[in-house]
Amino acid sequence: MDFQFWSFGDDIVGRDKLINHLRGIPSIWLPFMDIGPALLYIGLSIHAWKFIKTHTISAIFTIVGTIIIGLGHYISDNRIIVVLGYVLLALGLVLLIYRKGNGMDSSLNKL
Repeated sequence: MDFQFWSFGDDIVGRDKLINHLRGIPSIWLPFMDIGPALLYIGLSIHAWKFIKTHTISAIFTIVGTIIIGLGHYISDNRIIVVLGYVLLALGLVLLIYRKGNGMDSSLNKL
């Protein structure tokens, strides 16, 4: 879906026609545009939860960022709140990926 939207480039009218067409097909719109992203964020939060004891700050950033994204999208429809959620989520994930002693570099060295 993302590649399809990306392929339109600057053709906003064509992209809007595709979006309107897809909204009329619940078997495509519901799983890929409504439920799919929410499941991604829930999965990221569940995964971050297992680091809550060892890397508390980064896990909390990830979980709170996910909650803020959900609230911004589905409750208030406020884009500033959504951007704040994405920043917290990204910061939390980056801190989890590059945590001290277990970062990407040490993982690659074990290969």
